Amino acid sequence: MALLHLVLLSCTSSLDNFVVGVTLGMHGDFLPVKLNAIISSANAFGALASTKAGVLLGQAAPQLAGAAAGLIFLYLAGGEAVGWWTNEPSSLSSLALKGDAWKLALPMTLNNLAGGVAGGLSGYASFSMGAAAFLASFGLMALGHRTGKLGADASALDPRLAATAAFATLGLQQLAGALGS
Repeated sequence: MALLHLVLLSCTSSLDNFVVGVTLGMHGDFLPVKLNAIISSANAFGALASTKAGVLLGQAAPQLAGAAAGLIFLYLAGGEAVGWWTNEPSSLSSLALKGDAWKLALPMTLNNLAGGVAGGLSGYASFSMGAAAFLASFGLMALGHRTGKLGADASALDPRLAATAAFATLGLQQLAGALGS
């Protein structure tokens, strides 16, 4: 059960990778392995470092750490929801289309920071969270790209809505846990 939770947490924290992959695929652009590897490595490092922070914060102030992770996830959900509501591509998608890996990696790592803190609060080892974040980030971007290339109907499968729901669920779950402690 713990492995399933680790995989779900890592995948949910990497949904933005899927969105970026879909955007590149739908525009017919190539997904460079180097771009995916740089972003996935930054996400893994963010998850690894923030897991350690989550463990320390969880020991010192578990309610505060859980609330902080929850608020970050809700902020990310809000960003995805606004993009969907205004029918604007996310700024992450715009950076992906430019192929700017390092500028893209920085904001995308924010999701994995929240996931790492949540993983640390759940007792996962830093290395496990980092490895899971890398695999989820790399795999979801590649899967998103493939989905976008297959011509996914954006009105039927809008990845921004899925990301909004997943981030909001994680955020509310973290806040409920923090308030219930």
